[in-house]
Amino acid sequence: MKKVVFFVSSLKKAGGIEKVTSVIASSLADRGVKVEMLTFIKEIPFFYLSSSIKITALRNRNTPRFIGFVFDVISLFRYLNRERPDDFICVGASLYLYAFLPSVLIKGKYMLWEHFSTEYKWNKYTSVLSRNLAAWYCDLIIVLNADDQQYYLKQGASNVHILPNPISICKNSATKIEKKNVVLSVGRCVKVKGFDLLLKAWQLIPDKKDWLLYIVGEGEEKNNLYGLLDEYGISDTVRLFPATNSISDYYEQASIYALSSRSECFPLVLLEAETFSLPIICFNCGDGVRTLVKDGYNGYVVPMNDVSMYARKMCELMGKLDSRQTMGENGLKISMTYSLESIINKWKLIL
Repeated sequence: MKKVVFFVSSLKKAGGIEKVTSVIASSLADRGVKVEMLTFIKEIPFFYLSSSIKITALRNRNTPRFIGFVFDVISLFRYLNRERPDDFICVGASLYLYAFLPSVLIKGKYMLWEHFSTEYKWNKYTSVLSRNLAAWYCDLIIVLNADDQQYYLKQGASNVHILPNPISICKNSATKIEKKNVVLSVGRCVKVKGFDLLLKAWQLIPDKKDWLLYIVGEGEEKNNLYGLLDEYGISDTVRLFPATNSISDYYEQASIYALSSRSECFPLVLLEAETFSLPIICFNCGDGVRTLVKDGYNGYVVPMNDVSMYARKMCELMGKLDSRQTMGENGLKISMTYSLESIINKWKLIL
């Protein structure tokens, strides 16, 4: 039986990367593939994982950064030398820094699954280094959109596949939940998600009537967001909720989805919102966004950082029920091309 290992930085986070990795891994396991999740520290997954999936950790506790890196590389070398998986997949370019040396010394098929836009730099130096090493040494690179495919090809990669994220959420068909006047946004509360821009845009809407803005997620910027609520005087119309596994309930209630990210690769939340027939308002923050949102068809794509236009388009959607319904139906049509079954079949072809 083929053995596939997904090397992930964490399983306990409630982000899109963790969610889609759990969905793909579980779907492959349910179809007869032997799947293992390798992470730094053993932890309880936030999202569902198939019971047949084994979780392995490189270490038992957190360690200082440099010492931890060296220890992790040595542990990874020992793991790969012992386990010899058929396919080893680094979930995120940063993890290839750990896998680079072991992948050169131990024979196998090594893959990078890039989840961030290549325009995004988590570090000025290691971002470029890890992506270049992956381009030169990985057997296969999986990206989510055409822009990132071109990036890796220009860096010298010879085998780069576009494999978008699948729909990973199900509508509750048994219960019809009445739509509310709610603008919804979901994601990690970190700078790249741009929730500060969303709150600034919300503050610019003069007459919100009975509309509310819901932001669902956790992260290091959440306390700053609470501060902005007070600074902008919008505490009465904004609700901040914790991350949840019952996110469908929020999509069911909402009437508009707002994506305020500064950079995105192929946002899973947009697919989810479209599955629930929500019109989208977003910044032009990446090729994946432009693939999922057609300006004027299923939502509005606003020039990056143009908060005033973002506010105007959001206000326009809030005031036009017919536009929301038409755009929502159009978005549902787009989402149907990303079914889990079709994406899994593509995964099975490359493994």
